[in-house]
Amino acid sequence: EAAKSLPQLRSQAQEVSALQISLESEIGQHKKDRDEAKSAISSAAEIRKKEADAFLKDSQSQQESVDSLTAAIQALQQNRAASFLQTTGAAVLRRLSLSADMTTRNRDLLASFLSRSGVPSDQVLGMLKQMKEDMGSDLKDMKSTEKKRLAEHASLMEAKQKQQEVAMKAMEEKYMCYCKDTSESLTLQLAEAAKSLPQLRSQAQEVSALQISLESEIGQHKKDRDEAKSAISSAAEIRKKEADAFLKDSQSQQESVDSLTAAIQALQQNRAASFLQTTGAAVLRRLSLSADMTTRNRDLLASFLSRSGVPSDQVLGMLKQMKEDMGSDLKDMKSTEKKRLAEHASLMEAKQKQQEVAMKAMEEKYMCYCKDTSESLTLQLAEAAKSLP
Repeated sequence: EAAKSLPQLRSQAQEVSALQISLESEIGQHKKDRDEAKSAISSAAEIRKKEADAFLKDSQSQQESVDSLTAAIQALQQNRAASFLQTTGAAVLRRLSLSADMTTRNRDLLASFLSRSGVPSDQVLGMLKQMKEDMGSDLKDMKSTEKKRLAEHASLMEAKQKQQEVAMKAMEEKYMCYCKDTSESLTLQLAEAAKSLPQLRSQAQEVSALQISLESEIGQHKKDRDEAKSAISSAAEIRKKEADAFLKDSQSQQESVDSLTAAIQALQQNRAASFLQTTGAAVLRRLSLSADMTTRNRDLLASFLSRSGVPSDQVLGMLKQMKEDMGSDLKDMKSTEKKRLAEHASLMEAKQKQQEVAMKAMEEKYMCYCKDTSESLTLQLAEAAKSLP
């Protein structure tokens, strides 16, 4: 009976070998797709981190330039140019006079102002106002570009994560087709042969025990991989929300600081009435309702905005303190964002590594389960054939 079944078993073993070659080719393509997606994710994350770091650095530098120009304009309007030239704002403008993209005439005007060469203040004032407008516009464009890049990055990461998942799922399905179905088929055939060939019984039992052990190990690797995948997805979603919130909150905070600067300047120049018609006053009205401040300061701000004739020195002191506090909060926001960027990059790197380790272990176990088991069964059948008359 065993002698009759062995030729059929040999034929089936050959079919398994042919299927193995075909599935290995398909699995190879899925690996290629997965690795391409993994590489794209890694590259995109590295590029995004560099872009975010550059944005934080460049936008902060641009904001310092705008603030320094604002201070210079205010100093000229109040005949305080000499005192301004002793400040850090003047140092920023000196750097701008060397590095900024401007006409030769404007560069000479700025250099003359900074060297106290007595150039007409109206010419310098006009040039500084235009520089502030241009640099403010550039800063706005930077923020818009950063928001666009965030959205593009999130979309790319979602697409590549999906590609990676599809490839990994296809690999698993092929492995299971290759391993479970063919190995179980050979095991059943071996078990049938073992009924007539007692020496094969123990080998069939060993193969079955190996399958159970490897399936348990593969299950744990899947669990590790899925945990890493879930952590990566959750971290990416959190980072996007944090980045969106940072852009929104820092822009709102900067608008508040700018409005306070404009209000201080207006009070110092006795132009409070005209300031109250501007968008800056509208920002301060929102602050008077929402900002965390003492009742006294809230009442002072409300009085100023309603033209109630509150002493300007009291209002001025309060506005200067608000500007200092909100400027400090803005600086803390930027510092926190930089820290979160670094933490996110570190977490993503660790979880990507965990996912890769789990996938590699799964592949190794699958190959051990599939290839070694199939080859072992085929060899056992060949040994069985030798023992037959």
